[in-house]
Amino acid sequence: MKKIISGVLASTLLFSGLSNADASGTGKNAPVTSNTKTAKPILPNLKNQADAQAVINGTYKIKGIGLNNTYTQMNKTFGYSKVEEHDVFAGGMIGSSEYMHNKQEFGFFFTTPKKDYVFNNLKIKSVYVDYTNKNIKYNDIKNNLGKPVHQDLTTFSNKNKNDDELQLTYKNANISLVRPKGTWVVSEVYMETSDIGLDGTNTKPSKGKLYNVEIKQLTNQQLSAMKNGKFVYYKVKPGMKFSMIKKTIGDAVGDNIKRDLKYQYVTSEYGQEAPLVFEYKKQKRNAKVQDAVLDNMMFDYYDKNYKLSSLDKVLGKYTYSKVHKYKQEGTNEMMYSLTREYGKHVAIYAEKEGKTWYVKEIYYK
Repeated sequence: MKKIISGVLASTLLFSGLSNADASGTGKNAPVTSNTKTAKPILPNLKNQADAQAVINGTYKIKGIGLNNTYTQMNKTFGYSKVEEHDVFAGGMIGSSEYMHNKQEFGFFFTTPKKDYVFNNLKIKSVYVDYTNKNIKYNDIKNNLGKPVHQDLTTFSNKNKNDDELQLTYKNANISLVRPKGTWVVSEVYMETSDIGLDGTNTKPSKGKLYNVEIKQLTNQQLSAMKNGKFVYYKVKPGMKFSMIKKTIGDAVGDNIKRDLKYQYVTSEYGQEAPLVFEYKKQKRNAKVQDAVLDNMMFDYYDKNYKLSSLDKVLGKYTYSKVHKYKQEGTNEMMYSLTREYGKHVAIYAEKEGKTWYVKEIYYK
């Protein structure tokens, strides 16, 4: 998504970035095309007073879909999104489905205090429309919008006001403005319900064994067990189902479910600052999350200061290794990293600092 998700949603929802997902999707009632000049406009024209008023009141519908419509209704109208994401955490579930029409991005967002991994009945709590390339000047539409309830100016540079951003809050909408050429223009519009945020009142303390604990550095014995394919972590090992892992160690800090047109991808994070990640094998798009099968575990070693030479002493000769190099943006300094495998079950990612290689990630499959 872009830079700003307004209100409480901003602090909890992370978006992968709108891609060229086409509104034509796979739904029966989807537009025939979305990226041609012949496609009938479906997004709000802020220069039209009726559209502008519908936006600030939260009543504008995109092909009949708007606030408080369901995930199922959205899919029937627009088809499956190429970029869809759901996050499940202590406070509930948040999600997004993203599309494009006439080269203009838009999306729908969901929040619920429930944590049942069922998406069909989720209700739309926010609607996003991108106006970055439309050059709609605020002076041309402010009479249509009326006076905002609140406005907030963000200054990024004292020397260049063209970097500033202005957010206008209305009854059921937030409108973001930028002025790269000195004149305020619309960048983003969000319609929102009053209950969009997850305030934590329904949050129950997690009983997860690895929910908020320190994930310690792996011992030499554990690393050897990994190489031999016999590693078990808190009674969890690859091949176990999501539902069984949840019964075994309880809640994760957060579960992330991504979907494209065909498949579903599930990951779970554990520990303080999430240094342990479980990645599950891809499933068919509408499969039950609970049936996902664990593919690998990733241990974050970025703060461990663990030398690659030390790992080699434990695991022995690697079976695959490849060095990658790139120039660091801004400084043009040459940076080096490598990926390495030790048999069928262990893979690592390392970075070179000075003359020394340090392990940053260890994967067990």
